[in-house]
Amino acid sequence: MSNLIVHGGTPLRGRITPSANKNAVLPILCATLLTREPLRLHGVPDITDVRKILDIFRTLGSEVQLDHATGTLALHHRDTVFDAAAHRLPEEMRSSIMLVPPLLARFGVARLEDNVKGCTLGVREIDPHVEVFRSFGGQVERAEGSLLVRTDGRLVPTDHWLDYASVTTTENFVLCAVGAEGTSTLTNAASEPHVQEFCRFMAMIGARIDGIGTSRLTVHGGHALGGGEFRFDEDFHEITTFLALGAITGG
Repeated sequence: MSNLIVHGGTPLRGRITPSANKNAVLPILCATLLTREPLRLHGVPDITDVRKILDIFRTLGSEVQLDHATGTLALHHRDTVFDAAAHRLPEEMRSSIMLVPPLLARFGVARLEDNVKGCTLGVREIDPHVEVFRSFGGQVERAEGSLLVRTDGRLVPTDHWLDYASVTTTENFVLCAVGAEGTSTLTNAASEPHVQEFCRFMAMIGARIDGIGTSRLTVHGGHALGGGEFRFDEDFHEITTFLALGAITGG
């Protein structure tokens, strides 16, 4: 679509049910790979990136059952396998980078296509993520058009300072930290509502995180993670947008 044509002047009225915030949904879906226990997620939106992640899960042997009518997703990663020679995470999906820590925790290796692209707002560097992986003891190599991340045994705890408060890098730090044996601290962490929702999910499955909602997160890693049920919050961006549309049109 090259043009958007808007015929204005009409008051907007009605009732809607806001969708879940994809910026919380996608990292939480990635985080589910950390546990072998069954999970049930409510309010999962039917969007392209969700479908892509679920397709990856199916390829890896996970059990995936999505009720499109209700947005209820049942996941079980009990029999998931990852072969670095055969499986690569797609570069066209930004959230692929958040599948790396769970794969490291479970299989000691992850491979994704190099030059991971960002959203339509512009390409975002993956260097901050590489720094996080290395700070936890990960070995990162670029070869044959892919980014290969390995670990010798378990990830090691670390203290890390982000150059800027990146949402996905903060979430990747937490994902790495829960798999490290010991306490890790992140300073200058992002604290947006979707980051807090992600941390609440992690706490629900058994992660121990201090400082949720602040710029300093402390994660006590090495604990077994379980299953459970989780309902996604409604997207505050969407809510505000519709409220504003009703207000400015006199609806």
